[in-house]
Amino acid sequence: MKTLKESDQKTAQRKAARERRDKVSRTARQSASLRILARARTFVRDKKIKRLALYLPIGSEVDTSTLLSALHADGIALSLPRTTLNGLDFHRFASGDEIHYGEYREPRPSAQAPRHEPQMIFAPLLAFDKTGGRLGWGGGYYDRALAARRRNAKAPVYVGLGFAAQQVERVPMEAHDQKLDIIITEKALIVTGKAP
Repeated sequence: MKTLKESDQKTAQRKAARERRDKVSRTARQSASLRILARARTFVRDKKIKRLALYLPIGSEVDTSTLLSALHADGIALSLPRTTLNGLDFHRFASGDEIHYGEYREPRPSAQAPRHEPQMIFAPLLAFDKTGGRLGWGGGYYDRALAARRRNAKAPVYVGLGFAAQQVERVPMEAHDQKLDIIITEKALIVTGKAP
């Protein structure tokens, strides 16, 4: 159960992280996103990943739309998340497929698209730390989805995509929070856990 202090820390850090990210100019975010995506694409190719889940951005998140098109052209089977009570389900998605919008206006695939279990999951973030701590929007969807999958020997690699400026000293972590295995920024690829 959350203590008030942990909850307050996360709330304050979320607000500060969102404000910090939103202050970066659109041009600077686009430039950094392209560098992140080039690094991510090279990583996926080098590790011979065949099934990948990623997200389409909300607001000032790293823009993955170019990466989606590039990985689709590379023959990678892609999926996008759909929120569920248990976290997230991943459904097949290809460049050009129709985008639907969920309860929080998050872009997602059709509910009729086939479900898909990825080898690697790219997740958005508000903040991260060098140990793999990730601060998201606060719904716990990625945490619940990953916790269920990490019980499996073939659990996917959990990768956060973010701007270097989103790194903080420490992300408050609770028992249910899932750490990132890898963080990709415009400046570095940081391995904190399981690597393929």
